[in-house]
Amino acid sequence: FKESNKYDVERGRLLGVLLRMIQEVYLLYIMFYCRNKCKNIYAGSLTPATPMLFRFLTFHKHCYLWGLRSATVTYWKKQKIGYWWCISKLGYYLLQNNKDIILIVSNPFIKKEFVDEVHIPESRIILKPERTIESITYPRSSESGKLRLLTIGTLRPDKHVEVCLRSLRKLNNSNIEFTIAGRSRNFREYEELILKESQGV
Repeated sequence: FKESNKYDVERGRLLGVLLRMIQEVYLLYIMFYCRNKCKNIYAGSLTPATPMLFRFLTFHKHCYLWGLRSATVTYWKKQKIGYWWCISKLGYYLLQNNKDIILIVSNPFIKKEFVDEVHIPESRIILKPERTIESITYPRSSESGKLRLLTIGTLRPDKHVEVCLRSLRKLNNSNIEFTIAGRSRNFREYEELILKESQGV
């Protein structure tokens, strides 16, 4: 049973690589078709699933990408050599050296990550808030009357959970309850920082 399970995992990985190659070839076809029909190119978000081949290309025109997290191309710094290590390392190198790529980021924190961690010059980063809320009525628990906040998922430095904790400490409002549901798999120091910052909140 264990051998069969291991085989299924490897087969799934191979299928994922194959689908990725098909996606890359299709994207190349689209970009070559459009290269003389548009002034600029928007190629979606910079994620681990972003096809890599188009970064080799030089169209002599800007190619825009949403820079969701710098961790996408700095993954290799903290992991063992493997498929995703290679993809991350390749993305890191190509993102640095292809001056036609312009990143769009939604907040100053992410912009600073790309400048500090990936060494992308600020001239190649556009700050554009993705979601802006001018006013909102916060729902409160009918039982306690408190405002309850929740964050779910793996704790990573690029999520800046510590910033929320520091802000809550400054507010010093006992009617706000902040629950953190998640652990840090590869960032033990960051988890310790969260535990430290949560004291007294």
